Amino acid sequence: MSESRKIREKVLRLLQGKSVLDIGCGSEKIVSWAVGVDDGREWPKLPAAVNINAPVDPDSKGLNFLHERPEGGYFDVVFSSHTLEHIRAPIRETVHYWLCFVKPGGKLVLYLPDERYYVYDPKVRTARNPTHAHFLTYDTFIWHLQQIPGIIIEEYYQDVGRDRYSFVAVIKRKVA
Repeated sequence: MSESRKIREKVLRLLQGKSVLDIGCGSEKIVSWAVGVDDGREWPKLPAAVNINAPVDPDSKGLNFLHERPEGGYFDVVFSSHTLEHIRAPIRETVHYWLCFVKPGGKLVLYLPDERYYVYDPKVRTARNPTHAHFLTYDTFIWHLQQIPGIIIEEYYQDVGRDRYSFVAVIKRKVA
């Protein structure tokens, strides 16, 4: 099961009738009408869900071409599930970069693993996923968000339980 499927029902109300960019969508976009972006690093063959093959990190500026599209480069909602922790750039830099694609008044919705509950290897419970550049927790990620100007943290909650080890951040880009 994809990670985004675990949270779909809870965030669907934020996505209905909206233009959506799904960053790091992998094999399954959060909603069928989303524009799915992935760089394909984890895939031998790019999944059909991917509309755009591009790096999503701020250093590459791989998403900047979106601003040149006839329909514009801004989306009502930018969604990303279990991708931010893989980006080597600083967390705030990546969040700020992704916010560049959110319309003023729009939302960035992040679904991220809480390392206190995420188990990479059940045989060695203390083993960390070697592809994670950042080891996030619900308690520490909010600190990063509080350092970013021009946003409002609308929702911030844990999604833990059976097969769930994540948290959700819904961030609104302020209207200038």
